[in-house]
Amino acid sequence: MVLHTWGQTLNDHPHVHCIVTGGALKNDGSAFVRAPKHFLFRVEALSKVFRGKFLAALQALYDHGKLCLSGQPALATKAGWEALLQALCSHDWVVYAKQPFDDPAHLIRYLGRYVNRIAIANHRILSIDEGTITFKYLDNREPGAPVEKIMALPADEFIRRFLAHIPPPQFRRIRYYGILANGHRKDKLTTCRARLGLDAPHLPFIADMDAFLTKQGIDYSLCSKCGEGKLRQVYALLSFHDPPPCYLEAA
Repeated sequence: MVLHTWGQTLNDHPHVHCIVTGGALKNDGSAFVRAPKHFLFRVEALSKVFRGKFLAALQALYDHGKLCLSGQPALATKAGWEALLQALCSHDWVVYAKQPFDDPAHLIRYLGRYVNRIAIANHRILSIDEGTITFKYLDNREPGAPVEKIMALPADEFIRRFLAHIPPPQFRRIRYYGILANGHRKDKLTTCRARLGLDAPHLPFIADMDAFLTKQGIDYSLCSKCGEGKLRQVYALLSFHDPPPCYLEAA
């Protein structure tokens, strides 16, 4: 599960991307049980459970005084807060889940591009001129969406939006659950591979990354800019070393 807090225009849009394993390891480790074809669960039930969990967490924050209600003085009173909860419970919440469009590898590649992203990539910034930042974004609300558009923001507003998505120190944006939980991931995955009949259960399923990328038709040595030139390693830079002066000067 990966937390993202931004939208295409750097506005506040908190949401999570999740990949759910299509099966589970039995409690005694004797078998790996695959999910049925109608996996995962009924959307109607999911909506009610999500609403209940969300409101329970919201109430817990309220009880511990961790909600800033300075902009909503009506909610500072007990009557105002209970009226809000009642309003939130009085209608259905829209929660939706569906089967993936493509195979699991496609989903993993898609999510992989977002795991350690910042709020905006450099290639989306078109210009920085006289205190104005101009960048492109995708509008998903237009007919025929997504539609590429251009937005210009004053530098101070652009910086404000960007800094709003920097997580606080020691905050974990990525969390793993179930067989992927950090405490027992290696042992659980080894057991899963053994129950699935793999030849070397102690090894990751993708043991040779070069062979995997080749099979996917991905040539990582190609220049990402021109798509023709070949990249070659000229220097291995350790994280605690500065680059050689000649490369630093060239950069």
